[in-house]
Parts: sequence; C-alpha cells; structure tokens
Amino acid sequence: MSNVNAHRPGYKHTPLGWIPEEWEVKPLEHVAEIKQGVSKGKVIEPNSAINVPYMRVANVKDGRLDLNEIKYIQIKKEDFGKYKLQKKDILITEGGDPDKLGRGCIWNDEIRDCIFQNHLFRIRTFHHILLPEYSYNFFQSNRAKDYFLSCAKQTTGIASINSTQVKDTPIPIPALSEQANVCKVLHTWDIAIANIQATILKLKQRNRGLSQKLLALKASWKEVRISDVFERVTRKNTESNTNVVTISAQRGFVRQNDFFKKTVASEMLDNYYLVERGEFCYNKSYSNGYGWGAIKRLNDFEKAVVTTLYICFKLKNDAKYSNDFFELLFDACLLDKG
Repeated sequence: MSNVNAHRPGYKHTPLGWIPEEWEVKPLEHVAEIKQGVSKGKVIEPNSAINVPYMRVANVKDGRLDLNEIKYIQIKKEDFGKYKLQKKDILITEGGDPDKLGRGCIWNDEIRDCIFQNHLFRIRTFHHILLPEYSYNFFQSNRAKDYFLSCAKQTTGIASINSTQVKDTPIPIPALSEQANVCKVLHTWDIAIANIQATILKLKQRNRGLSQKLLALKASWKEVRISDVFERVTRKNTESNTNVVTISAQRGFVRQNDFFKKTVASEMLDNYYLVERGEFCYNKSYSNGYGWGAIKRLNDFEKAVVTTLYICFKLKNDAKYSNDFFELLFDACLLDKG
C-alpha cells in the first residue's frame, strides 16, 4: 500500500502532505489580500504626484530587509493608499535564482509612508484566520518553495511566479492558537540557530588567525602560479553522463535535481564538462550562495557533469603537491573574501 493511501490516525493526506485532520488547506487568496506593487516609468502630472520611498527586490532578502539603499518614486496621490505598506505585511519576490524564488520577510514599519514595486507581492493576511508570522514561516518552508518551483517560469537560471500562482498557493490553516504555538517554537529554534552560527563564525575566525600565524612561520614556502601546479579540464561529456551537479554553499557539489527540486540544466548535455573525483571547479559567476571565485573539489561522485560556465582543473601528473591542501586553501580564500 502506498504512503498516500496509508491510514494515519488523526491525520489526512493533502497536496501539501499529511496534516492534522482538523486543519484546512486553502488557497492563499481566501485568507489574505495579495497585491503586486507599482510600476516604474509612468508619466504623472506634477500637480497630482507625490514622491515616496519604495521597496525593491534588492531590499527584500530571505528573512530580512536590506535598507542600506532606499530609492524614491513618483506616484499619483490617489494611488498611495493602494500601495502603502502596513505593519505585519509580508513581502515576497516575484523572481530570482531558483533556490531563492519567493524569498520574503515581514514588514514592521521600518520606513514611514513606504510603498513597493511591481516585482514584489504584498500579502496582507486576514488576521482573524491567518497570523502574519505563521504565514511568513510557511513561505520560508520547503513546501512553499517546492510549490513555487513547480509552477514557476524558468529561463537561463532565473525563475519567476505570477500573481495567479501566488493567489493559488495552498496553505495549511490550523486554529489561531496552534498557529501562535508553531510561531513560538520556530522563534525558539531561530534563536538557537543564530547562536550556533555565531559560534561557528567565531571558530572560523580563530582558525583563520591560527592559519595566518602558521603561514608566517613557513619562511621556506614559495609562491607559484596556479598554472604551474594545475592544468585545465575541458573533457566533454561524450559518455552521456546525466549526473548534473551544482555548487551548494553548504555541501560543495550536489545533484542539481536535489538542490533545485528539478533539473534546470539543458536536456542536451554533450557539450557540458565531465569532471572526475578529485578535480576542481571554479565558479566565475554569482550563484547559489557563493560569490565570484568559489572553488570546490568533486568529492562525493566518481564522475559528474557541470556547465561550461565553470572553469575546471586538476593537479598536473608531475605536481608534487597535496590535493587536500589545495582544497583547504581554496576554502580559506573564499572565507577571507566573505
């Protein structure tokens, strides 16, 4: 008997998976008002225009706001009320990298009389049915991200969703008291995770200092060019390997369909590079949580396929150096850049 048809006392199976029997699943538009923001570039008569701050995609990060740069826009006075942000509104992005699709945060009146642009959605929950904090936590969940990825339009590594898809988002609705309890538990975990991350950062900083002291003691070390030690790998995928991988900020190389919940690579993989265990790949573009210059070694697969956007290389056969050393060195260089 399949898991879908299996009986679980006290639970029911829904498109979102198993949930308690007393919970409901409703389209988001039944429990919230969803609105897309104002478009730029409209010609407005000066006597009917006002200049106001607005939130852009660049301001809305995953779980937080970046308010370092605030821009202003002119809109009609009579339109201001339609787009004005209120405390506890949720902002989510229309598009971006597939793994960051639908990223969002809660608005807490950080800026007075602020509106939002058309590449953002404002979700204003009906508070007697759906708590904003509970809704926000749902949008942070894998269930919401999986839904957005399943219906998103994807082109060249960029995914986007439209207003209809946001309105149709299925969301589980427990009683308000249970929503509050869920938020309380998740808040406790957020604090614990933040404390662990702060500890990890301190340990990394300590290790960086120890490494610098060690390097300072090694007067006999010499500096070489990377081309003296490594050679390019431009091996094409002539064996029709379908193990397409991508760089993950946490785990190095992972299968693309595991990372994005679907394969985003081209169906024609003959022109992709085929790399083997122990070989390195350099990510020369910004992607998946790493900045320019990320270098990772293929460790978990015998062979894998990567896009030709990566620069691949390996130690020369006659190079008398440690592959493990260079993996640590490249990771240390990435940490210094961060």
